[in-house]
Amino acid sequence: AALVQPPASFLPWSVLVHTQCRVGGARYVRAASSRLVRGAVCLGLLVCASAAVAAESVLATRFLSFGYLAPPTSGSQTFELDPISGAVTEGAGDGCHFGGAQAGEYLVKGTPFANISVSVSIGHFPSAGVSESVVIGTSGSNTIETSLDAQGEATVQVGGTLTVSSGAGSGQLETVLTVVVLFN
Repeated sequence: AALVQPPASFLPWSVLVHTQCRVGGARYVRAASSRLVRGAVCLGLLVCASAAVAAESVLATRFLSFGYLAPPTSGSQTFELDPISGAVTEGAGDGCHFGGAQAGEYLVKGTPFANISVSVSIGHFPSAGVSESVVIGTSGSNTIETSLDAQGEATVQVGGTLTVSSGAGSGQLETVLTVVVLFN
């Protein structure tokens, strides 16, 4: 079978991820060791000896990507990324999705059975004619309340919707997805 190539006007959509974790109002920043360090920003292999280490963490296990798509020739069209399956559903229009999409997945770790609040937000793609939104799991919302399991873990799955107009720019477009977890 011949491999079908996307047309030259395809748009690869990808999302860079920035994660934050807030515990009791204090901001924690992930250090190079994958542990969270309170009150300090650690770059590279810098050691932050005076900082208190927290057990809570947020780890991206699969990065959100809308994959490759071509905008419609007129008007606008939606492309919905399912947060569970990673499948993309094309709305009405003649634009096409060519694969390469995946839902985002984030592993939250902390004290077993701890209650958490998770919210996600997405920045704007640097192209006129594109709007975006994100959702967590089957909630239909960008915010959920849940709890960690007996191992002190919870998996957060993220999908979303792009609305792309015929005038959207081409090329690789990137934005930032922010995941904020509050340990209650």
